[in-house]
Amino acid sequence: MKFRFEDFLKNIIPGMILLAGISLFIIGDPAQLMQSQNEVRSWVKEFSELILLLFLVLSYLIGYINDGLSSWLEYYCIYYFFGTPALRLLRGRGKRISLVIYADILKHIQAKQALSDDAIKISDGPWFYYRSFWTSKDRANVLFKHANNLKDSNPQIEIAEKIKDYYYAYIFSRNLFFSALFSSILIIITFHATLSWKVLVTLILTIIFLGIRRRDRAYYYSRNILLACKY
Repeated sequence: MKFRFEDFLKNIIPGMILLAGISLFIIGDPAQLMQSQNEVRSWVKEFSELILLLFLVLSYLIGYINDGLSSWLEYYCIYYFFGTPALRLLRGRGKRISLVIYADILKHIQAKQALSDDAIKISDGPWFYYRSFWTSKDRANVLFKHANNLKDSNPQIEIAEKIKDYYYAYIFSRNLFFSALFSSILIIITFHATLSWKVLVTLILTIIFLGIRRRDRAYYYSRNILLACKY
């Protein structure tokens, strides 16, 4: 098994953020900890190496768990109801992040996989309260799987490396978003009585920003998969 630094990075930093939220949730009132700060300071000084090692291990383990939870929540809470990025890309939608040659890619997948015309028909209908949406969503998922398989036969090594970079950037953004979301929820639960509106607004804006970045990275990754299956 080949280890990449990105495998470590996608877990350790989100894990640190979530560990901080869990620590605040467990401690509750930081004033209680400050009362014994001298004792804590001496204990930290004496076992600094062990504490650092334990912190890194816990951060990675929590980040690993967060990685799994993020994958499940993204699918069941976002993609299941609103569709994957492939749905919007293969419909030719989007201004900032779009797939201009979506029709050519659909025809290419159809020819390579011997699909029917209905299999590549993705309607531009309304959202999840219409049956046509669910049909198109399922078709887009299948087409993206075909594209993912076809991209492996692309002989250009630089394209494969580029896709890996987009994949890890997407996974890191996803894990970062959900770890910040979980930590914010824990902080709000713990300090809801004393939390100032400035802190609350900062938390909300941070979550919104990270959510937008998660969405953008998912679209960039999916678009490159679809492009790589043909070019």
